[in-house]
Amino acid sequence: MPDADEIRLAATPGEAANLGGDRKRPLRSDWEQVKYDIMQKAVFNKFATNSEIREILLSTGNEETA
Repeated sequence: MPDADEIRLAATPGEAANLGGDRKRPLRSDWEQVKYDIMQKAVFNKFATNSEIREILLSTGNEETA
């Protein structure tokens, strides 16, 4: 999947967002069925690999976050 690799290897988060949001690139055919699980894993990995933001999130306790 060359598009996924191109997005993953983007120089900045903004560049990755622009590449991922480009509707000239087709979404995978099963996106509606898999998007929740994919995004859940992405958010989990974001906090699992960055202790600074993980601690900020944990400091919110049970408060609702936006």
